[in-house]
Amino acid sequence: MAALFGLVAALVALGFVVMARDDLRTGQVVVRQAQITTLVAVVGLGLPAALTGRWGALISAAVGAVVITGVQAVPYLAQRRLRRAMIGRADVRLAVPFGWTLGMFGLGWALLGFAVALVAGLLTAAITRREQMPFVPFLTAGLVVGLVAAGAYQLSGS
Repeated sequence: MAALFGLVAALVALGFVVMARDDLRTGQVVVRQAQITTLVAVVGLGLPAALTGRWGALISAAVGAVVITGVQAVPYLAQRRLRRAMIGRADVRLAVPFGWTLGMFGLGWALLGFAVALVAGLLTAAITRREQMPFVPFLTAGLVVGLVAAGAYQLSGS
């Protein structure tokens, strides 16, 4: 089952890489790609967990998806009132597969991955002095860092 999880997590990460490339090139993410990535994450990771009775992982994944979506939705919803673009719709859409995938390891891993994405994005914005920049590449980096860290932690037997 671990091999299947690794394969599906790699497919989710690959979907994020493709969307990050598109976001860097065009400032847009193809909605269908986001939908496919979400479907692969939720069904590809959720179904095997349900079939093997890993209910704790499923609950953790769902909580991870909800928490990361909530964190992303707050600035998205506030930007209209503030009249300042802070976050794109794709960033909010991708919170579900991001939080679900890392949440399979536990909510802490989803928060760690998002913290990496946020800090990297804010530092890059400060260094480049850009007010707006694509965030999907940073979400991708956070996802990969989170997956590697969580996988290494599990392999260490801790």
